[in-house]
Amino acid sequence: MTRFFLCGELSERILVENGDILVGMDGDFITCLWRKGPALLNQRVGRLAAIEEIDLIFLYYYLEGPLKEVEFKTASTTVKHLSHDIIANIELPLPPITEQTTIAQILSDMDAEIESLERKLGKFKLIKHGMMQELLTGKVRLLSEL
Repeated sequence: MTRFFLCGELSERILVENGDILVGMDGDFITCLWRKGPALLNQRVGRLAAIEEIDLIFLYYYLEGPLKEVEFKTASTTVKHLSHDIIANIELPLPPITEQTTIAQILSDMDAEIESLERKLGKFKLIKHGMMQELLTGKVRLLSEL
């Protein structure tokens, strides 16, 4: 594993922490809920800052649609670019903060369930592959009763 060390003063503006929402500013305008520990913000990746009356997790889910719409409408010859101004000018009607938090929790729970099911699916595929190998090599034989 390669490690990098930063010499000098570190600005709070470039620190990324778990729970931060990041947005790809080039190519596909995808949001990411950061969960990989402390990191440094990279070029052309934006971080959304929390403001009052907006649940950050709700915003993470809510922005997916408007960002896809902006991406669809953005003309480009090579790579599409998203600017700070475009994000700042997205108007979103918001429910009360308590409702935002409830919606965010439900969606987070659903994502956790999907991740759990995908992990199980991966394990079942490995088991199936192993069983197929046992059957195809003749190590295990099936007997049928008629």
